[in-house]
Amino acid sequence: MIVVIQCAGRKHPNAPPLTFNGNVVHFVAQPQDGQVDKRPWDQIPGSNKTWIDCIKAYNEASGEMPAEYINLNIGTEKSRRLWQCGNLYKPPVYGELMSACGLRNVYILSAGWGLVRADKFIPKYDVTFSQLGDISVRIAATDRLQCASLSDEIPDNGEINLFISRAYVLYWSHLYRGAAQRTVLHWRLGQELPEGYEREVKHDCGNQMTNWQYMAARQFIARFGRTPKSS
Repeated sequence: MIVVIQCAGRKHPNAPPLTFNGNVVHFVAQPQDGQVDKRPWDQIPGSNKTWIDCIKAYNEASGEMPAEYINLNIGTEKSRRLWQCGNLYKPPVYGELMSACGLRNVYILSAGWGLVRADKFIPKYDVTFSQLGDISVRIAATDRLQCASLSDEIPDNGEINLFISRAYVLYWSHLYRGAAQRTVLHWRLGQELPEGYEREVKHDCGNQMTNWQYMAARQFIARFGRTPKSS
């Protein structure tokens, strides 16, 4: 059983970022001139690789920066290891899902890095599909679809339980349309359902209009959280 939940804007402030030429890299959707701001899918200066390529290579090296990126003056702040994706976000529900379902069974749908399994290492970032907040962090799902994702697929053929808000639906629906028959959409009771989902579970989230997916995920854990865990 797989769980996919969208990323959170609130991230742990002490999680280490990437550095470039000794400066902290701020990953945003709309970089501002004169700052060390980058988009995750941007090409790294002096290379034909992107920052997403860099993080893929970092994970393939089990949390070590490969020499080709060290040679580009890329590192981590104070040489600390990047955090696993599932531990980056402050809301406790991410840890609760990992505890109930296992690290390798939880995926985060990130507007910055694409689909990321919870045990994969990523740096901090500020990118969202929401229309709220600073314009520098916002990106349209249609624009993000043109860019790479850290993970391109969810292996196996098991059921995918999806906890995302309407802002993330378009991105998921187009990027992982091949998983439609495997997907169970968990949705807030009383909210209009998006098209294209054959199976859904409606959750009574009371008056909670934002971040209702956290309450829905906890209801899911309470019912199915005793499934066998994988490391």
